[in-house]
Amino acid sequence: MAKEKEKWEEMGFKTEEEYLERMYENEPQPEDYVISACGELGSKICVGEVEGKYLGEFNTQEEAEAFIQEHAKNTQYFPNVWFLSDHGNWHLRKDFKYERTRRGRKRKGVE
Repeated sequence: MAKEKEKWEEMGFKTEEEYLERMYENEPQPEDYVISACGELGSKICVGEVEGKYLGEFNTQEEAEAFIQEHAKNTQYFPNVWFLSDHGNWHLRKDFKYERTRRGRKRKGVE
């Protein structure tokens, strides 16, 4: 008798791990970073964890991203970074890349 297909097989994934990775990529996880507008009329940028603590308020997007880089480096944890819009929509920041370092020095090719 033929084995009944698993949900992930029906969706075209090769492995259950690939399915789980793709599913969790599309929704924020509790420890992921979230960037959102805050302050008077959205004049500041706030950074926090999705279901965790508030980490700080910044004047510019660049300051917020630099903080995330440093915080991740200090904790040695590099989760996804999300943007939460003023309409409550979550957007994965696929353009955000962590600086990868070895012994405190940037690798060649990383700006």
